[in-house]
Amino acid sequence: MKSVIIQKSEDRRMERTIGFVGCGNMASAMIQGWVQAGISGDQIIVSNRSAEKPLKIQNTFGVHIGSNLDVARSAKWVVLAVKPKDIENVLDEIRGQLTSESIVVSLAAGVTLETLERKLDPSTKILRMMPNTAAALNQGVIACVKGRNITSVDFNETEELFKKLGYFLPIEEKQMHGEIGLSGSAIAMFYLMADAMGDAGVTLGFTKAEAIRLAAATMSGAGAMMLQSQKHPIQLKDEVCSPGGTTIEMVRSLEATGFRNTVIEAVLAAATKSKALSEK
Repeated sequence: MKSVIIQKSEDRRMERTIGFVGCGNMASAMIQGWVQAGISGDQIIVSNRSAEKPLKIQNTFGVHIGSNLDVARSAKWVVLAVKPKDIENVLDEIRGQLTSESIVVSLAAGVTLETLERKLDPSTKILRMMPNTAAALNQGVIACVKGRNITSVDFNETEELFKKLGYFLPIEEKQMHGEIGLSGSAIAMFYLMADAMGDAGVTLGFTKAEAIRLAAATMSGAGAMMLQSQKHPIQLKDEVCSPGGTTIEMVRSLEATGFRNTVIEAVLAAATKSKALSEK
């Protein structure tokens, strides 16, 4: 695949396609996914408070390292991958370096478009996104909310770039808290479930690594079955439950211990936390 072509400003040359302010796990996952999808590390610039993480990413993927200001002035998509508590300071720092072509992409949970728009120039193009770390394998979910200045061309170009990381889902801002519960944070629930299955596997005579591999492969297969067959998950569940068999006994045990409600409450807890962050 070809890298996205950068449109050059008449008053300031945009040298990179993608820039990251903040270089934690999510930024690393997205960079890995893009490089695997064919985007050159030469088209990516990163900044971070400490030098260790950017240097590691540079050595692995060939990206450029600069300051927050370098990222803001040289990238078309300026991805803010910092903690919510740091977002306003970053916005104050970079606002004077953004061009009319810059698209600011905030990954900060709970930070609303209103907050972003209040801190930046009124004409700034802004998007909110919530990806998950499966973007590293081009299997992520990337929910996207567009701000008032995003044109249809901007959004189409953004979708073409970000769908290289996985499933790109346009949503309304009021749905963002729910998306965080259902996907952005929920990926950790599947990791926790895999680890629990790993412990069960050890009890049953497998090594932890063998058991987790079995769990992960089973989760992957179940996801593929739901997405590709387009059958309701209850139908798929019923199809594998034989009368008096082992699978229905597992389902009975899960229902008896409140598994379904535990999942519901976990999703709602993450969504509630996201809402609380947005109200600070």
